[in-house]
Amino acid sequence: MPTRPSEFPTTIERSILQKIRTGKEVRFDEPGSKPALVRVLKKGWAEEVQGSASVAYRITPAGEDAMKARIPLRR
Repeated sequence: MPTRPSEFPTTIERSILQKIRTGKEVRFDEPGSKPALVRVLKKGWAEEVQGSASVAYRITPAGEDAMKARIPLRR
């Protein structure tokens, strides 16, 4: 199976973006979720927002675009 281009989120990156978008807590008990969050931040799809007690995340316009992008099908 060919690898997905990096401008399209993987399943776990998409899951993280959806959680951030809906305001749910991003948890790290799923395998691979912490490295995926680091990739999401590195790609500029989300950003850290410093809160009073903890770090929260906010989806960026680039993250919204990545969520809406149609994944090209290869035949």
